[in-house]
Amino acid sequence: MISMITTNPIELSSFETIKEDYSCRLSWTAIPEGRSLYFDIQRSTDGISFTDLGRIYAGNNTTAITVYTFKDLQPSPGINNYRLKMVARDGQCYFSAIRSMAFGFQCAGPGE
Repeated sequence: MISMITTNPIELSSFETIKEDYSCRLSWTAIPEGRSLYFDIQRSTDGISFTDLGRIYAGNNTTAITVYTFKDLQPSPGINNYRLKMVARDGQCYFSAIRSMAFGFQCAGPGE
């Protein structure tokens, strides 16, 4: 029996989430960038079912480091789990590690 080991042709050199008031900014860099076609930004509140929040197309520059950012302006109350679906130019899909961010919203009282 022959087993084949494949590696992810898209690697993230960084991937972080930053809380900014009532929003979450995601920031990442991918190497080698020339293999990336686009990144789907996904969110889940249960860590199992993810929905797409947006898509960012990769640049074509393979030598310069590009920092990508996306801002979730409407995170859900509680724990928000974020990941990137990375799609390579050959159509293969890969997923980043999950980053979590907690949000606790307070409702304004009457007259506020």
